[in-house]
Amino acid sequence: MNIIDAYVNGFQGAPLDKDHRDELVSSLPMGLYGSHEHEIKGTGKGKIGLPFKFVQFHDSEFGYYEAQTTGDCTSHGARNACYVTKCSNIHQRKSAEVYKGRLATEVIYGYRGFSGQGMSPSRAAEFVSKASGVHLRQKYGKWDLSKYNSNLGSSWGKNGPPKELIDAGKENPVKSVSLVESIDDVLDLVYNGYGLTIASNFGFTNKRDKNGICTRSGNWNHQMSIVGSDDSGQRHKDALFLIQNSWGPLWVGGPKALDQPDGSFWIYAETLLAMIRNGECWSFSDFEGFPSKDIDWSEFNEIF
Repeated sequence: MNIIDAYVNGFQGAPLDKDHRDELVSSLPMGLYGSHEHEIKGTGKGKIGLPFKFVQFHDSEFGYYEAQTTGDCTSHGARNACYVTKCSNIHQRKSAEVYKGRLATEVIYGYRGFSGQGMSPSRAAEFVSKASGVHLRQKYGKWDLSKYNSNLGSSWGKNGPPKELIDAGKENPVKSVSLVESIDDVLDLVYNGYGLTIASNFGFTNKRDKNGICTRSGNWNHQMSIVGSDDSGQRHKDALFLIQNSWGPLWVGGPKALDQPDGSFWIYAETLLAMIRNGECWSFSDFEGFPSKDIDWSEFNEIF
């Protein structure tokens, strides 16, 4: 059975651990995003935000590379969200030279806490922000993370990642993570260049419509990332959100919109809201909190 068939047939790739989630939220200074007032409130309304483009400035294969070979979707979703956040920050500082490469999934997945497959979304959020941080696709001593190797993350599940890797990640932590519960908050975060994850039991069709949209079909217990938003009203009266999957470029076909990456698809706002209520949505920041990045989206006018 291939990885996609496993999800379609009931594999639990992103099982929720509500006790751990609630404990994590209560331990964080901004654990629940909507419970705080934010300077970016309302900034995404009526706008288009495409923060995946900041990753593509450095990594043209973003999105469809490293197709999952095991049940590590939670680590792929979290890595992609962190990658978006970090690249948008680099770009807005006009310091492309500090880009050091892709981020790795294996150490995140090794933190899941048991030897079987699958990982709760809150465990990934905890790892990158509190327990360790993110890792580059490179060698760390005897551990080679330069190429995706799902066997590594799988083998570390019971006892956790090696201490030297946990310590290395602390040099590159995600400074803030927050649980997000509203569509308006997702719009604001995406428009300001923050990556998010979305975990739920919702499955989707494998063919996009003329607007790049996929609709619900079946059930996947799965985590993916939110890497774009379109509240312009040009394609639909309500907001649309771009979801990046981790199954490679060929699992989905059909037309694309706004230069979206391979392997991605747009969904309706009502679908995302149902996913949030069914599962978990986390946002990731390189700052203490989620300040405005004052993004000049005009450089993408040819896409809009």
